[in-house]
Amino acid sequence: MCLDSPRTRQTEDRGLVRAESASTWTQPIAVQAVIVGSERLAAGPCKTRSMSSKPQKSLSGLAESTICLPEHVETTSHLADESNGSNSDTVTETWGQPHPCAMKDGVWPAKPRGQKSPFSAWKQPGFWAVWGPQYAVFLFLLFLYTFGFMALPSICVILSASFLMVAGVLFAFKHEVRTFLPASLMLPVATAAGSIGGLYTYDVYAIYPQFYSNARVYADVLPSQPSAAVADAGKLVFSSSAFVDIQHSVSYITERGSVFCVAPVRDSSQVQQMQYWAVGTGCCSLEGGDFWCDAAKDRKATGGIVIFDNEGFFSSSSYDEYRKASRKAEATYQLMSVSEPRYVRWVMDDNLNVLANEYNIKTALALCGMAVAYGAISYGLVVLTGKLP
Repeated sequence: MCLDSPRTRQTEDRGLVRAESASTWTQPIAVQAVIVGSERLAAGPCKTRSMSSKPQKSLSGLAESTICLPEHVETTSHLADESNGSNSDTVTETWGQPHPCAMKDGVWPAKPRGQKSPFSAWKQPGFWAVWGPQYAVFLFLLFLYTFGFMALPSICVILSASFLMVAGVLFAFKHEVRTFLPASLMLPVATAAGSIGGLYTYDVYAIYPQFYSNARVYADVLPSQPSAAVADAGKLVFSSSAFVDIQHSVSYITERGSVFCVAPVRDSSQVQQMQYWAVGTGCCSLEGGDFWCDAAKDRKATGGIVIFDNEGFFSSSSYDEYRKASRKAEATYQLMSVSEPRYVRWVMDDNLNVLANEYNIKTALALCGMAVAYGAISYGLVVLTGKLP
């Protein structure tokens, strides 16, 4: 017999029955089942009936009860009067329809539960044991490669290899602790994502502020001064006689449609061999002869921010494109340039940090974007493993 509504556990005590869900005391219900045929009882329908017919003084506290009865069973229910023990009401009913609470292979099925939302996985203790460490490894390698690869490239590679070895050890002992298997699968993903993401951010953005922080600043530089004399410069302040020769500017359009602009930096000496070039992107006329990049048209501006080349792990820097543009200017205006000229962004003297600040902002945005993106992706991967305890 199946007693189930709402999870009623009946315990006889002094002739009374306790219903947990309603927290009330009801009269005992004696159920006599008559088996039809010689077959074993199978669970039948559940029927809810209120025990309020013919109410008596002793039956005022009765609650509803749901009884799952065997299939094809005739039941006789007696309502007992607690005062004298006599039966005050008798109900005989027969049910013969199947019911979802039917026994299967002699076992009562568990109650069906609703599907859990994937967003509820973070509430499980095992989720943090798998997701937390691998996400910490990702963030550690992401920032290490971004800001430490220039000074400690070997340490970065060794640490990445060490985390992969730890993942192998966890996989070898996956049967010892339940979370070892998903952790061993997620750790290589975190290691690869953190290393590659950090190396990309370093090569494209973070490398340039480090260049400017390590490079020297030269003041009172003449446009005719050999560029090799300031080869370790990151920022230059030219003499007051220096200016950007806008009339000899050219544009260079790449295969992707980007426009790179260059113009020679000169002074009153009118030397023909160019040592320095003012540069920019998308700030000159396509036919040449006009150049408005940064503060090129401001005669008070004499500052130059040196353009550096990157490592080229993922993409080439603008340095190579500026080189091609300067070669075009030489051919167009019959100019001469040294083999290794300095390409500079022409700015005001008090604005020499503008380029480093620009790359710092791009670095911060790239790191935040990668952290959020990997956090969401790794959350889904941990849930898909299906190994949370």
